[in-house]
Amino acid sequence: MEQLRLFDPPQMILGRYHKAIEKGDWDALPGIMLSLEKPENRPPAWQKKKLFWKEELSGLRENENRSPKEMASYWEKLLQGLQDEALKPEARCLERYWFTLLTDKLEEEEFGYLTGSLHPVLCLLKIGRYQRAIEMSLRYFDEIGESAQLRTYQSFCLNKMMREREARTVLTFALFYDPLSVDRQFVFSEEIKRLPAAMKGEHADSSLIRASWPFEAWLRRLVDIPSDKELLERIGAGYQEGLLTSDVHTGVDAQLHFNHLLYLAEMTRKKSPLVSDEMISLRNRMKDLNSSAFERYMERIG
Repeated sequence: MEQLRLFDPPQMILGRYHKAIEKGDWDALPGIMLSLEKPENRPPAWQKKKLFWKEELSGLRENENRSPKEMASYWEKLLQGLQDEALKPEARCLERYWFTLLTDKLEEEEFGYLTGSLHPVLCLLKIGRYQRAIEMSLRYFDEIGESAQLRTYQSFCLNKMMREREARTVLTFALFYDPLSVDRQFVFSEEIKRLPAAMKGEHADSSLIRASWPFEAWLRRLVDIPSDKELLERIGAGYQEGLLTSDVHTGVDAQLHFNHLLYLAEMTRKKSPLVSDEMISLRNRMKDLNSSAFERYMERIG
């Protein structure tokens, strides 16, 4: 148990408290908490913090030597108890410790989802290992398949590494590929991130807002369809393989189809100034799916 000097300033003690959490130093933490127990040293919401550690400290000790998947499942349960605003500092410190420990345990063959929603790419992003996160996401796309969620993380990491052009290309692809799966929290462009909120006056349905997100971003010239052959082929393959069903039942379905066709149509348009049979076919399908969106599209390119 760490012994603190009698007259250490409260902020210094609090700094040691956070450092112990970041390092997972569970032996030192109780002694530091004893010093914070003194009235003159107590941080805000101290009783909530004490209660959290009383309930979770033993669980942290028990789970830190388990497999990455077990650790990820435990983290998701732990996160439920960290939702209180007063526990945000603890959540940030714990996240860095836990994700570092978890990703260091990953075997070479482990690059799939750890839980239904948590992927190692997000863990690596959170602890600042951007290059490794990019490499793992690319491996996932090549060996398992596309994921707009992971593409969002990839673009975020690229932007952090000052590769903004690549980041924007990847983000644009993710938006058009599957806007409903884009993790908005990690959209690096604030203009694009804020756009769904600005669209609320146009659509009442939140799903339709998300589905229309890439189209609106393109209309407002916040994104441009990238001239990237590989990504174009992935959009085309996803469309042909039934990423979107052939039957359109809702406005959301129609908009998602429209987004894919717009992506393909723009690439077809960029290849040649002449209007090809393929371009005419794509435009007709776009018009049949969503005539109002088609009119706005034609205004934009006109």
